[in-house]
Amino acid sequence: YLIGYISHQKPMVESDCGQSVTVETSGTNRGKPSPAQTVPPPDVSLSWKDVTQLLTDKLSSEAFKKTLKEFDLLSRTAGSEGDLNLANRIFTTFKTLEMKPWTDIHYVQLPMPDSNNPNTVDFGSDVKPAGYLAYSKPGRVEGRLVYGNYGRQEDLDFVQGRVDLKGSVLLLRAGKITFAQQVDNAARMGASAVLIYLDTKDYNLVTDTELYGHVHLGSGDPYTPGFPSFNHTQFAPTESAGLPKIPAQTITANTAAALLRNIGGPEVDASTDFKGELKSVTYKLGGSQNITVERDAWGRGYTRATVGTSVLIELANAFHEMVKKDEFRPKRSIIFASWTAGEFGSVGATEWLEVSMPRSASSMYEAMGKNKWQTRV
Repeated sequence: YLIGYISHQKPMVESDCGQSVTVETSGTNRGKPSPAQTVPPPDVSLSWKDVTQLLTDKLSSEAFKKTLKEFDLLSRTAGSEGDLNLANRIFTTFKTLEMKPWTDIHYVQLPMPDSNNPNTVDFGSDVKPAGYLAYSKPGRVEGRLVYGNYGRQEDLDFVQGRVDLKGSVLLLRAGKITFAQQVDNAARMGASAVLIYLDTKDYNLVTDTELYGHVHLGSGDPYTPGFPSFNHTQFAPTESAGLPKIPAQTITANTAAALLRNIGGPEVDASTDFKGELKSVTYKLGGSQNITVERDAWGRGYTRATVGTSVLIELANAFHEMVKKDEFRPKRSIIFASWTAGEFGSVGATEWLEVSMPRSASSMYEAMGKNKWQTRV
């Protein structure tokens, strides 16, 4: 009882004049407030409004343009020398900003280029598209060309009532759902292959713009689903159930327009949203002429990696200045991370999560320090 009495912290209250007082809870003065020493107020941290204003002031369009130009590399395919060079430049920048960067190398299976076997689309004339959909099933198929709008389930149900989709090659325009969902829907309806293009009704673009993406119905390395792909990883051969079962290929709007001009079949009902805005094209459902699709090769992506890297670098610069000059003190550690292989379905980010999720952030950081891990994600 005595120890509890002596060590018990007396409650503090504010008087009308703002002075701190102590309330005694024993003896003859019980319940009577007596003056106590004034406690200085704690340092007030920046509010969220202050932080957003600081970021607004520091993130200028001129700085972004400069960083975009500096980090715009000609080749940065995941796993390439350009990709490694980009990672090293980010690492060096972070060191310059007095951060504590690390890199982590994962070993994943990615489709690689084969210049001897380019992708082809043959519909009267042979086209070799440069665009690419990663993880598409390789192979050569031939089938009736059918237009299926966005490839949503309701779109394909509408077409199926007018044109048989079994064994067809579906021509779809990008949008509304992901490439992977489009290909999965087409496969479940019995189609043998998918061609995807950008319609000028949905995108303001140059009509010879090449299109890149992936068709894995999931994220991360589809050949090590659920666990990280380290060089020492020894697991039984497995693959994601989200890998496509049919070939898929992107084509330009110009190529799609040439196909649609000769597709034949019933004209699209004006009451539907099937009609795009490609010039000199009457949108028809097709189903009357065969087309051949052969998929085997790789093409490189472009804009997304540069833009994402530039945003990351400028944010790191801004936070560095806020800590140095504006007394910004975050209550938690902030990790600035750059991941590669995003065009394959957020492979780098997913691999990192597969490593870090089983452990707490603090224990992960300690492990990285003790084992001298280097994380290039």
